[in-house]
Amino acid sequence: MQYFDLYGKSEREFDAARPGIHAANLRHSRSIARCLFAFMLLCSVLSLVGVLDRSYVVTYATILVPTAIVLAVQRFAPDFARRHPVLISQSVNVLLMSFGVLASVADHTMVATAMPALLVVVAVTSVDRFYRTTLIMALFAGTLAFLSVRFKPANLAGGDITNMVLFWLVASAVHYANARHAIDYELTRLNYEKVQRTLTVESTFDNLTGLLNRSRFFDTLNRICRSSSSQGVIGIVDIDDFKDVNDTYGHQEGDRAIHEVARAIMSSLNVCVDDGATYCDRLVDNGENFAGRLGGDEFVFVVRHCMADTELRYVMERLRISVGNIEIKGNHPLTVSAGIVEFEHDRSTADRLYHYADEMLYMAKQQGKNQYCIRTLDGKIMRSPTR
Repeated sequence: MQYFDLYGKSEREFDAARPGIHAANLRHSRSIARCLFAFMLLCSVLSLVGVLDRSYVVTYATILVPTAIVLAVQRFAPDFARRHPVLISQSVNVLLMSFGVLASVADHTMVATAMPALLVVVAVTSVDRFYRTTLIMALFAGTLAFLSVRFKPANLAGGDITNMVLFWLVASAVHYANARHAIDYELTRLNYEKVQRTLTVESTFDNLTGLLNRSRFFDTLNRICRSSSSQGVIGIVDIDDFKDVNDTYGHQEGDRAIHEVARAIMSSLNVCVDDGATYCDRLVDNGENFAGRLGGDEFVFVVRHCMADTELRYVMERLRISVGNIEIKGNHPLTVSAGIVEFEHDRSTADRLYHYADEMLYMAKQQGKNQYCIRTLDGKIMRSPTR
């Protein structure tokens, strides 16, 4: 029974598609409610001025007022509407079919025409649960049949009953097929978005360290350099004598060393990394520090604000100590060298910043291992303390 109630989908599939389906229901119900409100308002005005029968004013108002309430809830209480999408969409369905019943019964000289058409409209614009939706349609179709027997000639009442049965069956079949298609579309859309997110993540992050890869790092840095508030510090970090680690202890231990140095960079520079597809956009907008792996044993980082000389030295010393505490096979000591450049808007591009930082790294390497050099905004060169 549940198989048909969920349009041939499993409960997991139906639950996955539910948010998108509910959002579509709200959009459809809003459009239908607006059309219904406009039509009822026009009919009410025409009745009041005598163009239409004045006796129908109360009938029009009976539909007009609750439709206005539903529209007001969607307009002024959107959170409530989002929390109760079934209530909103089914309320509009009830109003629409109520109008169909009243319009079809009003003319005692012909068979019902409005209600059959509105049954089909409800069938193709709403996705809820199959049994609930078809039960509501059956309720209103039965109400029309009952009123037709009560107020119309026998031949017309018989026509209405036949039409209601046939159109209810057709509307139920159309509703099932349309809802199943809508769920399939939503599941396909969700799967497509998931694949896109996965591809974005894979093209953004370095698999070994979880840091940004080279291309995504420079793309993000270029975006920051073009912004009006770009300022901060860029640094290149290189593991000293990393080839010895690979040659002595193997590439697996070398990979572990790279991973641990990346963790040291993140902790020392307050770099928060997640695997979200919008991570780079948040970096640009929120001013967060970030880091990347250029390749091999070389890393790069950006601190999104300028620091005093003492603060910058403190950060680099913290990084040096953190790397020194990394343990690998044979108690092989790990050290890093770094080149750091301060920058601000209108003085830099990503390529130029990288070039300056690479120059500082080269100077640090000339001093020996476990060293760093800093180029300040005014061009001053600061070297690490002699050790």
